[in-house]
Amino acid sequence: MVLCSEVVDEVRAAVGTVVCTGRDSGLPWVDLLSPDERDLEPAFGADDVADIMYTSGTTGRPKGVVVRHGGLSTSERVPSAWLGLGFLSSSPFATTSGSLLVSGPLRGGLSGWFLPRFSADAWVASVERDRPVAAFLVPAMVELIVSSPRFATADLSSLAAVTVGSAPIAAATLRRFGSGLPAAEVLCGYGMTEFGAVTATPMGDGGRHLGSVGLPLPGVEVRIVGPDGVALPPGDIGEVTIGGSRLARSYLGDDQSSDDPWVDGWLRSGDLGYLDTDGHLWIVGRAKEVIIRGGHNVVPGEVEAALFDHPGVAEAAVAGVTHPVLGEDVAAWVVLRDNTSVGALRAFLLERLADYKVPRRITVVDALPRNESGKVMKSRLESGVDPE
Repeated sequence: MVLCSEVVDEVRAAVGTVVCTGRDSGLPWVDLLSPDERDLEPAFGADDVADIMYTSGTTGRPKGVVVRHGGLSTSERVPSAWLGLGFLSSSPFATTSGSLLVSGPLRGGLSGWFLPRFSADAWVASVERDRPVAAFLVPAMVELIVSSPRFATADLSSLAAVTVGSAPIAAATLRRFGSGLPAAEVLCGYGMTEFGAVTATPMGDGGRHLGSVGLPLPGVEVRIVGPDGVALPPGDIGEVTIGGSRLARSYLGDDQSSDDPWVDGWLRSGDLGYLDTDGHLWIVGRAKEVIIRGGHNVVPGEVEAALFDHPGVAEAAVAGVTHPVLGEDVAAWVVLRDNTSVGALRAFLLERLADYKVPRRITVVDALPRNESGKVMKSRLESGVDPE
């Protein structure tokens, strides 16, 4: 055991203030508590600041987003039978998914458990040991869990619900994950730091809309629009726009940019998706990531979903690369399991996708670059050389 006194000087030199919860040297924890001894907490209004969250920064520097109390989602989705039971998360607190530990489970009476450094084995061990009733994961975490040798024999029976959010996830990955959770519902959700939670799979859906991110939450409206801003019918792919009665958020110290994504009261998400006839939202990719290959539009999410259908693919990312004739070409970076070959993988894709959507470059890597939220940093992917 290392005492605080043994490292306090070194730590203080780096961070300035050291807080110790024991009897060791440093600033006592009690000194950080509010001196206000009133029984009632100070009143706050809908316009008062509740939190500052940060965007993922996959297309640029992360931005701080000011969240006000009137812009927080409710905790109505927490069943009363779960009161006092555990909710497990491993998402950074500075992000929307990290804030779910507070704005959902804790406000709904659950005990919030935080795994500070995610690994598939550590997550499985925590579920087996601590027996949480619910958990939140991002798609990257799910991909790593189903690829872990421990997953096939793990006892995950305490979980009644696992919510997956923050990025699109392949239906094949969800099916593999759900097969190892005998008592759990796997629920997908969608949201934006600039708005908060937008949709969620309803409890009891039973996988009928597997792959979708669910229905709009109370007080939220979702509309799919074309390039002209006109709403599209169910089944047509367009940009996801979000509206509703929730209090709007703003960028920290940047009021001008705060207005940029909003058009006539609707937040333009930059995500491509469609609504099915039941009202469930399906996300297919980012508008900025669409690859225009010789005049054909290719949505990376569709290609990634086909890659994940192959049992030998553990991780996958698809992006456009410059081509001297076509303008852009389709490239993929994959983490493979077993002895899957690139040739076999391309043949597999040709059976499922139009020829122009099949990646001409498939690069095998040990891991994909991800940010703290688990999203792939496609800007950091290097153009590989076609192995064939």
